[in-house]
Amino acid sequence: MVKAKSAKKNPYELFDRNTQSFIYNNQVKATQRMLDFDYVSCRETPSVGAIINPSGSDSFAKFFFGKSEILIPVYKTLEKAAKMHPNVD
Repeated sequence: MVKAKSAKKNPYELFDRNTQSFIYNNQVKATQRMLDFDYVSCRETPSVGAIINPSGSDSFAKFFFGKSEILIPVYKTLEKAAKMHPNVD
């Protein structure tokens, strides 16, 4: 799992190079495409902080970030994901 840097944003900034998000449901192709874009954009940390899959269980999902495999946490509820990843916007 890759930890994002904690950077303070100005109130008017919606996104920056450190912004992370949640993916809702098990959208494997969309998640991998986001990670591919992050890699070619030279992001240091992936923009996907976690996946929320209400029909699954808490686990990890394996994806590629460039040539490396990374594990992204999967949570059953949004509440738990938000508690575990306060840096996600």
